Amino acid sequence: MGSAGLNQPAAGRMLSARETFFVKFVFPTIWIAIFGLGTLALFRNHRVGDEPGPWGLPMRWGFFAIWVTGVVFMAWTCFPVKRVRLEGQVLCISNYVREIRVPLSDVTGVTENRYVSDHPISIAFRTPTVFGQKIVFIPPNRILWPWKRHPMLAELTALVLEAGGAPTVPTND
Repeated sequence: MGSAGLNQPAAGRMLSARETFFVKFVFPTIWIAIFGLGTLALFRNHRVGDEPGPWGLPMRWGFFAIWVTGVVFMAWTCFPVKRVRLEGQVLCISNYVREIRVPLSDVTGVTENRYVSDHPISIAFRTPTVFGQKIVFIPPNRILWPWKRHPMLAELTALVLEAGGAPTVPTND
């Protein structure tokens, strides 16, 4: 996304990946349900656990621990993801139930997690919003190495600077 992406049409431009809904709702729901039902089945099967070995009680609690860890991980990574659209110098941020509008001039930080495969981008705000002081969105997919920045990071930083915001400028670490 070069400088041509900086000129925005009146209808706005989606900054979030098309997969945002899937990442936020579909994948976590399916994983939690299937793994949870499998774990429940292990606890309800009375034949499992009566015999010694890997199919006994340790396996039940191991699956339960993996399920709880997965739920916590998804609550931390998937559920907070927002859909973000740019309309002029305003970010339209949605959790699929409610949409808010935040001027780019209120942005105080734009960062990226390069070590997660979809390179989520975090946006921090001067004043808290109904979604908090910071939101996270998944930019459109690109095949990137962990040390490469997503092009959306530089573009969004430039847009925030142009609008009078004060984004944290990423270092080359």
